[in-house]
Amino acid sequence: MTGDLSRTTRRAAVARPSLCLGPALVLLLSALPAEAADNNGAFAIDGIGLRSCADFTRALDDRNRDQIIAFSSWTDGFVSGSNVFAQDTYDLTPWQASELIQAKLAKYCRENPEDAYVTATGKLVGALQPQRMTAAEELVSVRVGDRGVYIYPSVLTRVRARLIAEGIDVPTPEGSFDDAFARALQSYQKKAGLPESGLPDLPTMNALFP
Repeated sequence: MTGDLSRTTRRAAVARPSLCLGPALVLLLSALPAEAADNNGAFAIDGIGLRSCADFTRALDDRNRDQIIAFSSWTDGFVSGSNVFAQDTYDLTPWQASELIQAKLAKYCRENPEDAYVTATGKLVGALQPQRMTAAEELVSVRVGDRGVYIYPSVLTRVRARLIAEGIDVPTPEGSFDDAFARALQSYQKKAGLPESGLPDLPTMNALFP
């Protein structure tokens, strides 16, 4: 099968978003003009998003590079659309890299193989809503030795709060990063069995905010 489905297939798969895609996509649609859906709230979904979760996990298992890229690109577009149209949203994935998003979708899809990929993505968007950024910020570079990551100051503040909730002292001011913050992260990483990088890297962020 190719990445694009026929117009007939697309229309057959369209359903009310409240029944098929969950509240996250309903929220996204509520920010669009009325013409974005018909009088019954139905709308068409283009592209590989109409494939099943089983198709997605099969592509992963078969290491089908072209299809994996197609699914990943479609997901990036869906998330970007949420950033553009959802209310009070600047960045739905302020620290979650594409590979982490795909890993979360793979987990869901293995547990729900009959669901459409667009349904899985819509549910993930709903799960990500509480962690979204609502206003623009500049990324800052934080470094430990010769390694570093880019991160938003408000996300650093969230990390600091989570470490404190874990009983780890972080004397660093909110939105900042210094040696004390790095040591606090290393303490958490050691307790969690993670590489002790001292950075708010992807494995650490995923552990702090599962």
